[in-house]
Amino acid sequence: MNAPSAGRWRLPLGALIFTASLFCAPYLFFGAVVGLLFPPVVSSALSVFLSIGAAVVSVSLGTPAHMRRKLGLWVAAAMLLLWIAALLLWRTDASSGREPLLSAFFATVGIVGVLLLVMRGGRRITRQRLWAGAFLAAFAGLLSTAFFDWPVWPDAVPDSLLQATGGDRNAIERFHSYYLGGVVDHDWLWRVDARPEMLQAIAPRLGLAKVDSAPPDFWLMPPYYWPQNLPAGAQLYSTPGFSHGAGDQYFMLIDVQRRFAVVWVKKLFG
Repeated sequence: MNAPSAGRWRLPLGALIFTASLFCAPYLFFGAVVGLLFPPVVSSALSVFLSIGAAVVSVSLGTPAHMRRKLGLWVAAAMLLLWIAALLLWRTDASSGREPLLSAFFATVGIVGVLLLVMRGGRRITRQRLWAGAFLAAFAGLLSTAFFDWPVWPDAVPDSLLQATGGDRNAIERFHSYYLGGVVDHDWLWRVDARPEMLQAIAPRLGLAKVDSAPPDFWLMPPYYWPQNLPAGAQLYSTPGFSHGAGDQYFMLIDVQRRFAVVWVKKLFG
C-alpha cells in the first residue's frame, strides 16, 4: 500500500520542481533592475522576494482552490531552496560570507507574508491578514537595517590594510566592510576603528595624500555611521586621481574625535 502511494507523488513532485525552476526566470529581470538601485545584500533579498512572490501570486490566480495552498507552498519552498543554493554558489570574494545568508533570511520573511496574504485560510482570514502584514512589515524593516548597515558586524581585516599596519593585528580595534557591488569594477565602504595616530600612519602606507575636499558622492553613502559632511577636526586622504585609472584606490576620512576612519574603496579594472 505504501509503495503505490509514494509513486503517485513522484510525477507531480517532479513537475513541481521543474515548474519552480521555470519561475526562477523573473529573478533575472528583477535582479537586473533592482541591482542597479541597492547594494547586493538588499538587492539579492528583494529580487528573490519579488521573483518568488510573482510565482506564488500566479499560482493563487491560476490554480483550483483545493490545490492552491499546497502547490503555493511547494513552489515557494522549491524556489527558495534553489536560490539559497544559487546565492551561496555565486558568492564572490568581493562579498562577505554573511551576505547570501542574510539575503535568504530576509527574503524568507517576506515570502511568508505573501503566502499568508494570498493563500486564504478559511474562517481565520482576518488574523491571517494581520500576520501577513506583520511579516511584510518585518521584511521592509530588515531591508532598511541592512541598507543603513546596522548592526556593524566585525569582518576580517583585508591584507592591504593589515600590511599598512606593519602586520600588527592589534592596531585595528574593529574592522567592518560594506560591499556596494559591481560587475567589472567593485566598490566597498570600510569602517576602521583605531587610534587616530595609527589611522594617520596607515594613510601614507596605502599611498594616500592629504586633500582638502571629497567627491560629492562621498557624502551620500547609506551607512548610518557615515558622515554627511566634514566633522570638526577630521582629515581627508586620497589616492592621487581617485576613481580614475586602474587598481585599488582609496578615499579616507579620519574622524579624530570619534576614533575611527571611513574609507571608500574602489577596485578599478581600467
